[in-house]
Amino acid sequence: MNKNILVIQGGGRAKGNTARLVESFKAGAEESGHSVEVVSLLRNEVKGCLGCNACRYGKPCVQKDAFHDLVPKIKAADCIVFASPLYFWTFEQAVSYYQFALVNYIGFRDRGMVLAGGCGDTNGRPQIDKTEYLQKAYKFGKFIYEE
Repeated sequence: MNKNILVIQGGGRAKGNTARLVESFKAGAEESGHSVEVVSLLRNEVKGCLGCNACRYGKPCVQKDAFHDLVPKIKAADCIVFASPLYFWTFEQAVSYYQFALVNYIGFRDRGMVLAGGCGDTNGRPQIDKTEYLQKAYKFGKFIYEE
């Protein structure tokens, strides 16, 4: 039962901790036969929600951003994964806006999460490879659809 998985990736460093977690998750999911596409919010700007409720009534968002171009990918996805650095233990702003838009647009069922704390700071090299989190992300991707 292969699934289409869409990963919404925030984070500013191409080889940072978040990117490494996404790579591990993707490897596990693809090994299980799933198709994974990663969308970077660095290249696809999504503006903040204005609370207009257009999406709740089947109308396009009033914001003119990349969200409109991503709607077909969203609709085709069986699973949407949000990957973000945690700043003060919350998603970065771009991912938060995107997540809010998607929840309003299509709703979702939570399948779990991997929270990776203590993996180095933004001033140095990522330290995530010295933790168990890459393996956890890999296993999460590999077994995401096993009950």
